[in-house]
Amino acid sequence: IELDVRAPASGADGVAVPTVFVEATAEPGNPYLQSEVRYQVRLFHLADLLGGSLSEPSMADALALKVGDDVTSKETRHGRQYQVIERSYAIFPQASGTLTIPAPVFNGEVAQPADENGALSQNGGTGIDPFGGFFQASRKVFARGPELTLEVRPVPQSFSGHHWVAAESVTLSESWSARPLQFRVGEPATRTINLAAVGLTAAQLP
Repeated sequence: IELDVRAPASGADGVAVPTVFVEATAEPGNPYLQSEVRYQVRLFHLADLLGGSLSEPSMADALALKVGDDVTSKETRHGRQYQVIERSYAIFPQASGTLTIPAPVFNGEVAQPADENGALSQNGGTGIDPFGGFFQASRKVFARGPELTLEVRPVPQSFSGHHWVAAESVTLSESWSARPLQFRVGEPATRTINLAAVGLTAAQLP
């Protein structure tokens, strides 16, 4: 059996053009304990995806929650237009010190065009696949993104409160069941107090 091993295609910048690759970012890089870290994973693919799975971030000393739905877009890299799938998470460190976010891993299958399958072009020189109407050529792909390291800061020594709330903002508001507010003997009045925070989970609110 003879194999024809071809060099990977190169883009305009001379860099090999991958069919699939993964990028990941995390901000901020030095969060406070229990504060929110915005973690984003982006999957780039040239060929159409026929299936696959993207690993979820899992850490012993942090809580990771998926935020919203996946977002699709297109972006040019290496002189080629990639389809992009973007996935966002909110990560809440539960211990100070070094926190390592594991590398995201994609295992999947992509469609393989006829010009990438040498067997299809050997069909009497016609380039016609007699089974093209029944089967779609595909190949498995694997991609690993970067592993990220964060330095989680502890609660400041200057903090003297009873509840550590590492939020971007906190608001406290109230509302009454009737406006204008008037109290009458024997009639109930409902007061609603609302505590809201940006950058925390509901379970973190005191």
